[in-house]
Amino acid sequence: LTKKIDDTFSLEVTLDSGENQIVASELHLTYDPTKLEVQSITNGPLFPNILASGTIENGAVSIAVGAADAKRPVTGTGTVAVIKMKDINMTSAPTAIKFSPNTFVGGLGEGASNVLIGSTPATITIGGGQQTQTGLTPTSTPSPMPAAELTPTLTPTPASTVSAQSPL
Repeated sequence: LTKKIDDTFSLEVTLDSGENQIVASELHLTYDPTKLEVQSITNGPLFPNILASGTIENGAVSIAVGAADAKRPVTGTGTVAVIKMKDINMTSAPTAIKFSPNTFVGGLGEGASNVLIGSTPATITIGGGQQTQTGLTPTSTPSPMPAAELTPTLTPTPASTVSAQSPL
Protein backbone atom coordinates (compact mmCIF):
# COMPACT_ATOMS: atom_id res chain seq x y z
CA LEU A 1 0.00 0.00 0.00
CA THR A 2 0.98 3.62 -0.48
CA LYS A 3 -0.71 6.09 1.85
CA LYS A 4 -0.30 9.66 3.01
CA ILE A 5 0.16 10.94 6.55
CA ASP A 6 -3.03 10.91 8.67
CA ASP A 7 -4.78 8.33 6.45
CA THR A 8 -6.85 5.84 8.41
CA PHE A 9 -7.27 2.41 6.83
CA SER A 10 -7.94 -1.23 7.65
CA LEU A 11 -5.78 -4.29 7.08
CA GLU A 12 -7.38 -7.70 6.89
CA VAL A 13 -5.50 -10.67 8.28
CA THR A 14 -6.52 -13.60 6.09
CA LEU A 15 -6.03 -17.32 6.49
CA ASP A 16 -5.99 -20.21 4.03
CA SER A 17 -6.59 -23.43 5.98
CA GLY A 18 -5.33 -25.73 3.23
CA GLU A 19 -6.60 -29.19 4.19
CA ASN A 20 -6.66 -28.34 7.91
CA GLN A 21 -9.74 -27.84 10.05
CA ILE A 22 -8.91 -24.78 12.16
CA VAL A 23 -10.46 -24.26 15.58
CA ALA A 24 -8.45 -21.28 16.90
CA SER A 25 -5.90 -18.68 15.94
CA GLU A 26 -3.77 -16.56 18.25
CA LEU A 27 -2.36 -13.66 16.24
CA HIS A 28 0.67 -11.63 17.31
CA LEU A 29 1.83 -8.91 14.92
CA THR A 30 4.54 -6.26 15.09
CA TYR A 31 4.77 -2.85 13.44
CA ASP A 32 6.83 0.37 13.69
CA PRO A 33 5.00 2.62 16.18
CA THR A 34 6.92 5.66 14.92
CA LYS A 35 5.22 5.23 11.51
CA LEU A 36 1.85 3.63 12.32
CA GLU A 37 -0.74 3.92 15.06
CA VAL A 38 -2.99 0.91 15.61
CA GLN A 39 -6.46 2.07 16.63
CA SER A 40 -8.20 -1.30 16.99
CA ILE A 41 -8.04 -5.02 16.24
CA THR A 42 -11.23 -7.07 15.98
CA ASN A 43 -12.15 -10.58 14.90
CA GLY A 44 -13.09 -11.16 11.29
CA PRO A 45 -16.08 -13.15 10.02
CA LEU A 46 -14.09 -16.39 9.71
CA PHE A 47 -13.79 -16.69 13.51
CA PRO A 48 -16.95 -15.55 15.36
CA ASN A 49 -15.60 -16.19 18.88
CA ILE A 50 -13.14 -13.86 20.58
CA LEU A 51 -11.02 -15.99 22.93
CA ALA A 52 -8.82 -13.11 24.11
CA SER A 53 -9.68 -9.49 23.35
CA GLY A 54 -7.41 -7.54 21.07
CA THR A 55 -4.49 -5.80 22.76
CA ILE A 56 -2.47 -2.93 21.40
CA GLU A 57 0.97 -2.19 22.80
CA ASN A 58 3.79 -0.02 21.55
CA GLY A 59 4.73 -1.82 18.31
CA ALA A 60 2.67 -4.98 18.89
CA VAL A 61 -0.94 -6.04 18.47
CA SER A 62 -2.61 -9.36 19.26
CA ILE A 63 -5.95 -11.16 19.43
CA ALA A 64 -7.06 -14.78 19.90
CA VAL A 65 -10.11 -15.99 18.00
CA GLY A 66 -11.96 -19.27 17.63
CA ALA A 67 -14.36 -21.14 15.41
CA ALA A 68 -18.05 -21.20 16.29
CA ASP A 69 -17.43 -24.56 18.02
CA ALA A 70 -15.33 -27.73 17.59
CA LYS A 71 -18.10 -29.31 15.53
CA ARG A 72 -17.83 -26.48 13.00
CA PRO A 73 -14.10 -25.86 12.46
CA VAL A 74 -12.93 -23.26 9.95
CA THR A 75 -11.92 -24.44 6.48
CA GLY A 76 -11.06 -22.49 3.37
CA THR A 77 -9.94 -18.88 3.08
CA GLY A 78 -11.23 -15.82 4.89
CA THR A 79 -10.64 -12.92 7.24
CA VAL A 80 -9.33 -13.82 10.70
CA ALA A 81 -9.02 -10.26 12.04
CA VAL A 82 -9.23 -6.63 10.98
CA ILE A 83 -6.69 -4.06 12.15
CA LYS A 84 -7.62 -0.37 11.92
CA MET A 85 -4.49 1.82 11.56
CA LYS A 86 -3.43 5.39 10.99
CA ASP A 87 -0.29 6.62 9.22
CA ILE A 88 1.55 9.03 11.52
CA ASN A 89 4.96 9.61 9.91
CA MET A 90 6.51 9.54 6.44
CA THR A 91 8.69 6.61 5.40
CA SER A 92 11.70 6.57 3.10
CA ALA A 93 11.19 2.82 2.57
CA PRO A 94 8.13 0.61 3.10
CA THR A 95 7.31 -0.22 6.71
CA ALA A 96 6.09 -3.75 7.48
CA ILE A 97 3.39 -5.29 9.64
CA LYS A 98 4.65 -8.83 10.37
CA PHE A 99 3.59 -11.92 12.28
CA SER A 100 5.58 -12.61 15.46
CA PRO A 101 7.03 -16.11 15.92
CA ASN A 102 4.52 -16.81 18.72
CA THR A 103 1.52 -16.64 16.35
CA PHE A 104 -0.34 -19.94 16.68
CA VAL A 105 -2.96 -21.62 14.49
CA GLY A 106 -4.59 -24.72 15.99
CA GLY A 107 -6.10 -27.44 13.85
CA LEU A 108 -8.61 -30.11 14.79
CA GLY A 109 -6.83 -33.38 15.58
CA GLU A 110 -3.38 -31.74 15.63
CA GLY A 111 -2.87 -31.66 19.41
CA ALA A 112 -0.68 -28.75 20.45
CA SER A 113 1.03 -28.52 17.04
CA ASN A 114 1.04 -25.18 15.29
CA VAL A 115 -0.25 -25.78 11.74
CA LEU A 116 1.03 -22.38 10.57
CA ILE A 117 3.83 -22.93 8.04
CA GLY A 118 4.30 -19.44 6.63
CA SER A 119 3.07 -15.86 6.54
CA THR A 120 3.24 -12.84 4.28
CA PRO A 121 3.76 -9.39 5.85
CA ALA A 122 1.94 -6.27 4.67
CA THR A 123 4.08 -3.30 3.63
CA ILE A 124 3.08 0.34 3.59
CA THR A 125 4.87 3.36 2.19
CA ILE A 126 3.77 6.64 3.77
CA GLY A 127 4.27 9.87 1.85
CA GLY A 128 3.12 13.44 2.19
CA GLY A 129 1.33 13.66 -1.15
CA GLN A 130 -1.49 11.96 -3.04
CA GLN A 131 -2.43 8.49 -1.84
CA THR A 132 -2.40 5.71 -4.40
CA GLN A 133 -2.97 1.99 -4.34
CA THR A 134 -2.05 -0.28 -7.24
CA GLY A 135 -5.06 -1.52 -9.13
CA LEU A 136 -7.56 0.72 -7.35
CA THR A 137 -8.84 4.22 -7.98
CA PRO A 138 -7.03 6.71 -5.71
CA THR A 139 -9.20 8.52 -3.21
CA SER A 140 -8.50 11.38 -0.85
CA THR A 141 -11.07 10.42 1.79
CA PRO A 142 -9.72 9.01 5.06
CA SER A 143 -12.39 6.31 5.16
CA PRO A 144 -11.26 2.66 5.25
CA MET A 145 -9.59 1.54 2.04
CA PRO A 146 -9.67 -1.99 0.62
CA ALA A 147 -7.46 -3.97 2.93
CA ALA A 148 -4.00 -5.33 2.35
CA GLU A 149 -3.73 -8.91 3.37
CA LEU A 150 -1.47 -10.69 5.84
CA THR A 151 -1.75 -14.31 4.84
CA PRO A 152 -0.59 -17.20 7.01
CA THR A 153 0.03 -20.47 5.17
CA LEU A 154 -0.95 -23.69 6.89
CA THR A 155 0.52 -27.21 6.80
CA PRO A 156 -1.78 -29.52 4.86
CA THR A 157 -3.00 -32.40 7.02
CA PRO A 158 -3.75 -35.75 5.36
CA ALA A 159 -7.43 -36.57 5.65
CA SER A 160 -6.63 -39.76 7.55
CA THR A 161 -5.24 -37.82 10.54
CA VAL A 162 -8.16 -35.42 10.89
CA SER A 163 -10.54 -36.34 13.69
CA ALA A 164 -13.44 -34.76 15.51
CA GLN A 165 -11.59 -34.36 18.80
CA SER A 166 -11.95 -31.27 20.92
CA PRO A 167 -9.09 -28.73 20.65
CA LEU A 168 -6.73 -28.16 23.55
